[in-house]
Amino acid sequence: MTEQANSHAAVSIPARVPRARRAFPIAITATIAVTALGAVLPWATVGHLSFNGTEGGGVLNLILAGVGLAAMLVARRRAWPMVVNMVCAALAGMVALLNLSDVGRLASGFDAVSVGSGLWISAAGTAAWVVTSALALVTRRRARG
Repeated sequence: MTEQANSHAAVSIPARVPRARRAFPIAITATIAVTALGAVLPWATVGHLSFNGTEGGGVLNLILAGVGLAAMLVARRRAWPMVVNMVCAALAGMVALLNLSDVGRLASGFDAVSVGSGLWISAAGTAAWVVTSALALVTRRRARG
């Protein structure tokens, strides 16, 4: 009777999720937060004036960050939130890189123009966002077999 009770109890205990898989949603959420933070910080400085990301492409990055966060909150233990996050991160990264290129080109022609810290933070956040989303997806697929 004891063996039967122990074997039955062992079946009802849920398998533990590996720590790496539990850490990915936290890491993805953190990279989304970094991207959103960069979107509201200065993206360009012209003399004494600074222009926040919300005055341009940063608005799109905020929207993409919101979509990515919503995907993480709505669907747990599924692959599609990671795919949505990879797409959102790639689009946000393209916005950041295009703006880095544009501001950098302007900065090379004028001494008073420089790339703002928010643009660098947003670019770094989107790069980390793509990587963590891809790793989460690959780890998930390997765990499924």
